[in-house]
Amino acid sequence: MFHKIFLVFKNALFWRYARGTWQYDLMVAAILLFIFFTPRRIFHDEPLPLNLSDTVIQESHQGPVQVYHLRAQVFSHYKELQSDNQALTRVLQEELQKNLHRSIRIQRIEPVFDEDQKLEGFRVWVIE
Repeated sequence: MFHKIFLVFKNALFWRYARGTWQYDLMVAAILLFIFFTPRRIFHDEPLPLNLSDTVIQESHQGPVQVYHLRAQVFSHYKELQSDNQALTRVLQEELQKNLHRSIRIQRIEPVFDEDQKLEGFRVWVIE
């Protein structure tokens, strides 16, 4: 009995069944079921952010609102813009429009800092 079970697993593992046999069809069906019905979260599969350029990364898409991350390397004069919210909005909007090649409206801006509290960039919510 144990020997027969061992042979079945051995033949399946080394793919020894001929095409057109029910064992072959069963293995193919099992593989297809695994491919199409395994949840993405098991493999930690997440969509990669879309790099629009070296400075702009699309983080997510929430209906008509899209979230972008703009890297701080472009905004060396952030300290000057920090006190003037309208100027910061204008500079970020110009940078995004240059990269997206279309007009946008900024809904919200949030500075992003690393663990040393150094400015890493800006998270920008955009309505298109």
